[in-house]
Order: sequence, then C-alpha cells, then structure tokens
Amino acid sequence: MNKAIDVSEYIAKKLSAIAQDYAITAEQKDRAQVKFANNKVSITQRWMASSISVFACINRRTVFTESQPDRLSADRAVARLLQFSKAVSGNSEFRGVARGPFKYRQVRNYDAAVESIDLADCVRESINIGLANGAKRTAGLAEKSSVSLHTLTSGGVAASDRMSRAYFSMRSFSENEGSGHSVSVSAGMEGFNYREAAEESALIATQSKMPKSMPPGTYDVILEHLPAANLFEAVANSASPFYVESGLSFFGGKIGKRVADTSFSMADDPVSDFGAGSRKFDEEGFPAQRTEIIRNGILRSYLHSASTAARYGAKSTGNAGIIAPRAFNPVIEKGNLNKDELVEKVKRGILVTNTWYTRFQNYTTGEFSTIPRDGTFLIEKGRVARPVKGVRISDNMLDMLMKSRHLGNRSRQVMSWEMETPLTTPVILVGNVRITRSAE
Repeated sequence: MNKAIDVSEYIAKKLSAIAQDYAITAEQKDRAQVKFANNKVSITQRWMASSISVFACINRRTVFTESQPDRLSADRAVARLLQFSKAVSGNSEFRGVARGPFKYRQVRNYDAAVESIDLADCVRESINIGLANGAKRTAGLAEKSSVSLHTLTSGGVAASDRMSRAYFSMRSFSENEGSGHSVSVSAGMEGFNYREAAEESALIATQSKMPKSMPPGTYDVILEHLPAANLFEAVANSASPFYVESGLSFFGGKIGKRVADTSFSMADDPVSDFGAGSRKFDEEGFPAQRTEIIRNGILRSYLHSASTAARYGAKSTGNAGIIAPRAFNPVIEKGNLNKDELVEKVKRGILVTNTWYTRFQNYTTGEFSTIPRDGTFLIEKGRVARPVKGVRISDNMLDMLMKSRHLGNRSRQVMSWEMETPLTTPVILVGNVRITRSAE
C-alpha cells in the first residue's frame, strides 16, 4: 500500500499545477472466495489488486481515469486526463470537492478476524447444516475481503481507511420444485451468521415443495429480508441528486413531502458498527455521517457531495461518489412486530422470501416489476397456507412506500447479486400489492 500512496502523492503534485480540483484514491484489495455446488466445493479463488482512481477538474472540465501504482502508469494517467479535458465540454454543475482537512470518528468497519476465516470449513459446515435440515442439494459461495484506502484531494484531505467484509450466500433445493435462499453479510464476525443462513435456506426449500399457481389480483405482501432489501435499495438510490436530475429517481421535487407511511424511516448510516458498507469518509474525504433520508414517512434529505450540496443550498452529507452521490450503508428502521404477528395481520396475501429480475418500467414515476423466486407462500386468514409459484409483483415504488404499514422487529444486513449496496432491513408488510402472473 505504501507504494500506491507514494504514487498518489506523485500524481497529486502533477495535478496541482494543472487542475483546479482533484481527488485521488489508492486502493488495495485482498479478496478470497469459495464456491460450492451439488454439496461440494467447486471453485476456490483469490484476488489481490492495487489501483489508483483519479478525478480532476481542469479548466472547468471534469475528467476521471485510473492508474496502476507505478510512476510510468501515473504519467500516462495524467496525460489521459489532459487529453480528455480537451475533448469534453465544461461542467457548470461542478462546484468543487470538499474543503478540509477534517477530523474523522472511529468506525468499527474492520475486523482482523474476518481475514482468518477458513472459507472451505465454513462452506462444508453450511452444506452439512443444509442437509441436516432437509435440503437435497446446496449451492452458493462464501467470501471474505479486506480493503485499504488512502485519499488525497485538492481540498486538503489526506486520509486512510481500512474495511473488511464477510459474505455468505446459499441456495438449497428439495424435491418437487422446493428451493430456498438466504444470505449473511457483515464487516466483522459480529453479525456474520452463516450457520443461520444455511439453516434458513434449507428450511425454506423443504417448506416450499409442490408449489401451485394462484390467481392474480391484489394481495397483502410480506417481504422477508432478502426481497425487502432488493426492492428498497431503489429508495436509497433515488435519494441521490444525480438520479433526481437524470430522471432516474421517483423523489424529484419531494423534499419535505410525505413519500411513505408514517411507520417507515430510512437513513444512510455508514458510521454504524460493522455495517457492510460502513466507512470513515466519502470519496472526496468528507467525514461519513448518519443522514436521515425518510423520517416517519417524510422525505428529509437527498444524499449530497460537496458539489451537489452547494447547488442545492444544503450541506454535504458525506455521500460523494465522485461521479454521483450515493448511499453507502442504508438502514430501514425496524418496527415492533415479530414475523408471526405480521402473518396474523394478513387475511389474504403472500409471503415472499426472495425476488429476482427487478426492473423499472419508469424510474421517474416508480413503476416496476419483480419476480418472486424460491419459497413463496399463500397466506389465508392469518396463517401460511401453501407454497405458490408463477407470480410477479407489478406495482409502483411510491405506492409501496405508502403501503409499508408494518415492520418486523428484527433487522438483517443483506447483499445479493442484484444489489450494489448492502442494506439493513426488517421484514416488511406491504398492503394491497398488485400481483400478476410471471409470464405477463
């Protein structure tokens, strides 16, 4: 990492002579992964890589490139930035990077014990747990990673951070179309519950055998942690001014207005202990902080960089993405009902344990659809009746927020292959959701 930091400082000296602003981040990543299929380890992999990302504003033109941690690559990167700056138009929206230096709070986002995990042992134990709970076949992966960052900016920032993450995902299969999926993710061993995920995956698979079709219509829907995170990640994304201005957000012009049920609150909390997306500072070195996005149904704030904050007459929330402000570790606040109590509130509905192929037909208005997969269950008169298949959720995200009236009392951090950002969520009961057939 020392070499990458030295090269970053070398690039900073070169840019200080030609750029009005710059932000440089050296990154060193160590990532290991074990995949398994058909109850056996199938692939073991490890990646170790160093890179340097370079953002600059040259003559009011904003440009970005990457470099390897050596001076020859650095010279080429600076030359590319100059070349790019001559080929693009000026960016009148850019108002500069955050001005430091800053003080940073201690964030528990690194746990050395993560690097000591024996992933193969974790996988073998999880397979045995799945088989002991009725699964016939299992597949998935276990992964651990550590990342070291060092950021230098024209705003006087010179800051370092170190993060770890443990991730486990398992899909189980039983006879007669039964399948289940569960995950666990955390920045530390605290909160990394791969055994619980393995057991849950298998139990869902055994309970979802012989699913039958059900008629389309309007149903109350209970979203387990995995589908809740998959769907409501879009809420955090829509709080970025970049997406608002690009027409890719359903929160345009809604600051201070009601956008959800009064029971619904969401924040970005990158300073929470062992959050899978927690960090000390954003991509321009501004200190990370907890920012309320929605409080009791009211949209309180967008997620700002220093530049977007200046344009909106606000303060930076510590959410720079250099290119686009973004959430790092969004959290939906939990409620006070357990899962059984949520089920008891449903007279006619479905329980969804997983979704995939979530697609928006219109980002600005919030129309979307997603397909439940793995265990999906019909609920009748407050009881889980039977497994179902062949359904699609076709609704509107703003309407879903308004109808999210009851939340579970247990939260879980979630990541999946369709999610770029880890999200912490309880189980959520959404009323009167439009259900169509998956072929429609």
